[in-house]
This record gives sequence, C-alpha cells and structure tokens, in this order.
Amino acid sequence: MERLLKTGNTWGVGDAPWIDSLFDNLKNKKYDEVKLVLKEKNIDVNQLMLLGWTSYGGTLAWKAGYGASLLHLTAAEGDLEAVKLMVELGGDPCLKTTAGRETALDLASSSEVREYLKTLVPEDSHPVSSPKMTVSQLAKILEHKVPNLITTRHGCFEATVGEGFNFQCMTCESYDRMRFIIPVLKVDNLPREFLLKCLSANFHKALDAKYAVNDGVLWSTFIHPLSSLTTAQIEDAVDQVITLASTTGTKFCSSGLQFVGNVGKMV
Repeated sequence: MERLLKTGNTWGVGDAPWIDSLFDNLKNKKYDEVKLVLKEKNIDVNQLMLLGWTSYGGTLAWKAGYGASLLHLTAAEGDLEAVKLMVELGGDPCLKTTAGRETALDLASSSEVREYLKTLVPEDSHPVSSPKMTVSQLAKILEHKVPNLITTRHGCFEATVGEGFNFQCMTCESYDRMRFIIPVLKVDNLPREFLLKCLSANFHKALDAKYAVNDGVLWSTFIHPLSSLTTAQIEDAVDQVITLASTTGTKFCSSGLQFVGNVGKMV
C-alpha cells in the first residue's frame, strides 16, 4: 500500500506506517481503534490527504492527487457508521476536495450516506447534475485561462505559452474526446537515460499530464473524455501540461506532488 505523509496542510504519499492501521481499522469497522490512532497522531479529520492507492475508499483511491478528507473518504466508501464518526469528530460536510471541488455529499456512494449528509448541509448545497462539457464551453474556459488563444479550426485551438511552448488543444465532440498537447523536444538525439526519466516521471511525478512520443517528438499531453470535464479540471490540466513541458530535463514533473510507491524509485 502506498502511504500518506504530512506535508503542510495536506497529507501526501510517503512513509507513514500508521496510515495502514487507520485504513485497516476503518475497513474492519474498528471505530474505537480509529479514534485512538487519530488521537495519538493528533490528526484533524478535516486535513486534506493526497491519496495514492488505498484498500479503503476505492472511489477516491484511483484519483491520483485528489486532496480529500477522511469524511470524503468514508462517504466515497458508503460507510454510514464511519461517516457519522467523522462528523462526530468534527468533520466538515461542506469541505470540498482540492481537485474536484466536491463535498462528501457529492462523493457519497450509498443512499443512506447521502440522506444522512443532506441533513447536515444547506439545501442549496446539495449536488445537482452537472451539464456536460462542450467544445464551445471548453473554448470559453481556455480563452479565459490561456492568453492569445486562437482557433485553428472547429474544436482546435493554439497559443504560445510559458517559455515559448506551442500549446495545442484538439477535440472531437462526436467521440467525446479531447487532448492538450505541447511539443517539447525532438527525440532523435536524446539519450536512452533521458527517455527513461520521462517514463519514470509518468509513474511518479507527472500526474494528469503525461509524456508521450509521436512522429519523432516528445510531447507533454493531457487526454480525457470531453463531456465529463469540469472547469477546475481544465484549468489544472493546462497548468500541468505547461509545467511538465517546462521542467523537462530538470524536475520532470507536472506539479509539486510526487508519488513514491514500492515499485521503482524517484528520478
């Protein structure tokens, strides 16, 4: 299991053995033990965590870099008793995740948890179905986010960003796909060790943005279904592809978050 390490106001992946115990006790409904661990480690249940893989709360576990509290996690697991425990310990039902801007109610995976959380939050805070992202909406968000954006053809946009990088956006509404791409370097003369660092970065330090090679060029990319994107995800993805391109050859990262698991090692 990848673990969580306190970093400022969040918990990040690292070496914190007590996390295994916390998740195991939650999974096995040993709530007195959960309270004991939280008390011993002086953990604020509203502290956001940067989740890697866990054996508990699978809905969030696969959303790398998702800043979420223990209340978010227990709601995603659909564990009503654990949700009530987190509320009892001061969990804020209106607290939002860092990446998706979702409350515990938004993430609740069972009807009983949803109904319970609805009693704790104002009615106007209850989640509603989000409209699907369209090309025209994406264009408006990009125009606000990326200076000097131009439309090259329907659903395709370009701009010069960062240190002179050519940012490109391509969409296909009929297949519900989109991608942000930035050409970074020609790969002809790049040493094998350099390309291996890019692959290792895809595992540890490139989060939603990833390195890819096509037509003899190393690219910084973000690829995603179009309709399910949110404004926050789009703005974050723009930042990530630019950061990944800019740090190629130095940090090879798309943000300040890095995952370190039992497989491989950081570059």
